[in-house]
Amino acid sequence: MYKIKSLLLTFLVVFNISVLAQSPDEETSAQYLEDLKKSRIARVKSKLLQVKREILNKKKKIKKEKNSQIKLKYYEELDQLENEYLKHELSFIGVTTEVNLEEAFQKDEYKKPNLFDEVIEIIKPALDSVKRVSQRPRKIESLRSGIEENEGKLDYAKLAQDRLKKELKSTRSKASRTVIRSSIKRVGKLVDELQLKLDDDKIKLHKLLSEDKTLIVVVRQLFLKFLRTKGKNILFSIIVFLLVLWPLRRWRVRMLNVIRKVITKYNFDTETNSDWMMRPVSVMYSTCSFILASFFGLLCLYLLNDWLLVTLIVLGFSLVIWSLKDKIPLFIEQFKLYMNFGPVREKERVVWKGIPWRVRKLGLYCSLENPFLDGAVIRVHSSEMLKCQSRTATRTEPWFPTRNGDWVDLSDQTYGQVVSQTPEFVMVKLLGGAIKTIDTVAFLSLSPVNLSKGFLISVEFGLDYEEQRNVTGNIINVIKNHFLTIYESDFNGSNPKFRNLIVEFDNAGSSSLNVRVNIDVNGQFASQKLHIFREVNKELVNVCNSNNFVIPFNQLTVHMAKES
Repeated sequence: MYKIKSLLLTFLVVFNISVLAQSPDEETSAQYLEDLKKSRIARVKSKLLQVKREILNKKKKIKKEKNSQIKLKYYEELDQLENEYLKHELSFIGVTTEVNLEEAFQKDEYKKPNLFDEVIEIIKPALDSVKRVSQRPRKIESLRSGIEENEGKLDYAKLAQDRLKKELKSTRSKASRTVIRSSIKRVGKLVDELQLKLDDDKIKLHKLLSEDKTLIVVVRQLFLKFLRTKGKNILFSIIVFLLVLWPLRRWRVRMLNVIRKVITKYNFDTETNSDWMMRPVSVMYSTCSFILASFFGLLCLYLLNDWLLVTLIVLGFSLVIWSLKDKIPLFIEQFKLYMNFGPVREKERVVWKGIPWRVRKLGLYCSLENPFLDGAVIRVHSSEMLKCQSRTATRTEPWFPTRNGDWVDLSDQTYGQVVSQTPEFVMVKLLGGAIKTIDTVAFLSLSPVNLSKGFLISVEFGLDYEEQRNVTGNIINVIKNHFLTIYESDFNGSNPKFRNLIVEFDNAGSSSLNVRVNIDVNGQFASQKLHIFREVNKELVNVCNSNNFVIPFNQLTVHMAKES
């Protein structure tokens, strides 16, 4: 913290020193500016008198001249001299009174209308507002560059003037002296013009440097000016826009209900048809409300005579519409979808990203829901729905194979209870308490078997070929009666554990006669599936033991080669 404070203190000291070094003493600065003014006024007076004399001489020549062509040439030169006199006179007025009248004396020139120029003229106030932020530093830099350039030109002009004067002294020829005097006069005129321009630039630069305006001050002034003019107009326009749009939005439900009653009473008798008609009516009402509110917002700017904002808003809307022209076919398809005319329709079933959904609402963002998934109400952009197709869902059709609390068997040998299922993941609780997380789409690809709806215990049991005579008759009955006796309470009652029992001969194997026992189990006991499977196997062994049925085992037969 101490180092930061010391760095800040050092920075402030250096900054103050640099500022003090750059700012001149006030008295010296005022005296310097006064000297520049006096020098400038003296030069301008001298120039005015010189041009005035030239104008009088030119008028005398015009009166004396008889040749019309030469006279016309004199008139053109006189016009140039008068323009030059006006220019220096305005410069004299500006230096003396510090009032610039050059723009007031400029003549308006007719220009042929040009669309690009008119657009630039419309946008120019906004651009000028942005440029005004950096106007002062740019002007200072421009004046410094002009002063440096004109000083160089003035030095060269004075050098040429001095050398011409030396040449005039050393030349004796009358003709050469006449040419040199003419050249000296021309160079002197250039020196005077450069000196005048140099003085003007120095005065302007000194005034700009004496102004204590930082960038923050300029930006603050522009911001306050914007708030007083354009900002106030924009605020009024937004208020009018909201005052028109808000009641229209509040009355929307009432208006649509009235229209629905009219449509149902005079045109259609079914609710489906009235819904089909209400969607375009709703869209038209919302669109007209927005257009009407926008119109009154622009009308407010029009009444406030803020043509700049009106033009910019209209141009902005035009540019947006023009830039979206290539996407018109897509907008048409999205509009059809929103109107419930597209491939996906409300209250129908659609498969999106491998999961079935019910289309709750169509719009720019469509609302999809799945009642079997946790938090399964999602918003999907209408462009995604254009890739899908919906259909009417049946009443018995499930929205997902399982629900929370169901026990499942998956094709990857996963067996457990579903504890959570969302559009992203399904969490299955395995025996022992471990949680297995599966991607929802991957879960569906594993062909889940919902055991909570009921399941089958199927056991294949082998008997020895010694029981071949009785295996299809007496033995089957004995096994079935045994299970009915053992699980008598489980087959009866209001909520039986077992629903059906089938004992039948299955097939004759290579070393055994196979009997199959199938038991339909109530889905409420899905958590006991493995236990029930083991119990059935155990009772099969018990029934064999109690009735002396032989259980075979696989035998290995070895064939020996005969001795020769």
